[in-house]
Amino acid sequence: MKRAQRLALTSFSAVLLAVASGSVCAADQAHIATHAQVQDVLARNSYDIYLRGGRIGGAGGDLLLRLGADAEFLAIGEEHNNADIPPLVTALFRQLHQRAGYNYLAEEQDAVITRLISEPPMRGNLAAIDTQAISEKHSFTFNSDEELRMIADIGSISTGKGRPIWGCEQVFGGTHVLERIVEKAPSPAARALASDLLQDARNREATRDGRFANRFMIDPAVASKMAELQRLYAPVADPETRFLVNSLGQSVQIYHFYWNGDHDRSPGYFSNSAVREEHMKQLCRDEYQRSAALDGRPPRAILKFGDWHLYQAYAPSSVPTLGTFMSDIARMNGLGFVSVRMMVRQRNGKPVWTWDDDHRAYAAFAPVLQRSGWVLVDLRPLREYPVYRALLASAGADLSQDAKDNLRRLVFGFDFALFLDDNREGHFTLGQMNPNPQSAAAEPSTSNRKGR
Repeated sequence: MKRAQRLALTSFSAVLLAVASGSVCAADQAHIATHAQVQDVLARNSYDIYLRGGRIGGAGGDLLLRLGADAEFLAIGEEHNNADIPPLVTALFRQLHQRAGYNYLAEEQDAVITRLISEPPMRGNLAAIDTQAISEKHSFTFNSDEELRMIADIGSISTGKGRPIWGCEQVFGGTHVLERIVEKAPSPAARALASDLLQDARNREATRDGRFANRFMIDPAVASKMAELQRLYAPVADPETRFLVNSLGQSVQIYHFYWNGDHDRSPGYFSNSAVREEHMKQLCRDEYQRSAALDGRPPRAILKFGDWHLYQAYAPSSVPTLGTFMSDIARMNGLGFVSVRMMVRQRNGKPVWTWDDDHRAYAAFAPVLQRSGWVLVDLRPLREYPVYRALLASAGADLSQDAKDNLRRLVFGFDFALFLDDNREGHFTLGQMNPNPQSAAAEPSTSNRKGR
C-alpha cells in the first residue's frame, strides 16, 4: 500500500471514530498519530526479497548479505520441514561463502549423523546421503528432500577444515548409534546389553511415523537400561566411541524428561527444555572450537534451528537459548550476529493471525502480510517503546498475554522477520519416509510448557 493511501485510510479511521464518539479526545489523537507512525515505520523498513536461480536478490536480500558479511553468524529461526527454507539457506550460504568466507552450517540435526555426512564418502554426495536416510530411517532428525539437498550442497561448497555440518541436537534414533558401538564393546556384558538394545531399536525404527509409543528413544524402559550401558562402556578409551555412548545416554535422558512431562511426572518438560538447550550449546561449542583450531580463525556459520532456540532472550520454554549463547561468542570476537525469524503469511489459506490465540498478535503486521511476494521486515526500529506500544495496540486491545508475549519475543528477540507465502511443506521422495513434521523433534507441541 502506498504511503498516501495508508495515511488516507488512517485519516478516514479517525473521522469514523470522531463521528462515533462525537469528539476526539487528546488521548485518542495521540493514539491515532502513534498508530500512523508505526505503520510508517513498518512501510519504511520492509524490503522485497526473492530467491531466483539459486541466488538471493531484492533490497532485502542485499541487506541480509551485507549484514551477514560483517557478522560471524547469520541465524535462521525456521519453520521445520518447510520446502522454501533449505534452498534459501543454501543460497545464503553460497553467497556468504563467496563474500565473507562462511564455511559452516550449524543446525538442529542429529549430532552423530552430521559427523558421518561431513566426511567422505558422504560429504557433498546426495546419493550417498539419500542411501543413508533410507537404510537408517531415524538417523536424520529432519529428512525432507530439500533438507538433504541443502546438506549435500553445503558439504560441496564449504572449504573449511572443520566439519561443514555441525549437528547441534540430541540423537534422534538409536539404531545408527548402537550399530557403531556394539563392535567396540569392552566386555561380553556390554556387548550383550548393546546388542539387546540394538535389536529393540531396529524393530521399532524399521518404519518412521509420528506415534511416540513406537519411538525407541522415548521408551522409559530404554532409559532405565541406558545408565547401565554407560557404566559398562566406561572403560572405553576411544574418543569416538565415548562420544557415541555419551550422545546416546544424554539423548535418552532428554527424551525421558519429555515422557515424564506427558505423564505429569518430575523432572519433566522444563528439564527436557533446559537439558536439551545446554546439550545443543555444548555440541555447537565443540564444533566451533574444533573448526577454529583447524582453520586458525573464528569460523563463520549459518545457524538453522527452530525459532525457539534462537531468540536472543529466554525462549517461550523459559530457558536461556542457544541464540543468546552464540551471539555472545560473536560479540566476544568483536564480530556481529544477525538473526532472522522465518514466518509464513498463511497456512491452507488461513492468515497467520487466525491460526490460534498464540498467533493473534501478528495482525499488527497486516500491511506487510497483504503485500505480494516474500518480505523482509527489519524489527529493530520497532523496539523503541512508543513504536512498540503502538504496534501492540494495532494488533488488538483484547490480546491474550501469550499473544502479547509472542509479539514481544519476536520484536526484541530477532533482528528481522522474513514473511514467506503460504506454508509449503517439504517433499519426502528421496528418503521415502513418512514426513510427519510433528514427530521430527523431541517435542511436537508449540505450547509454552514444551520446547520446539
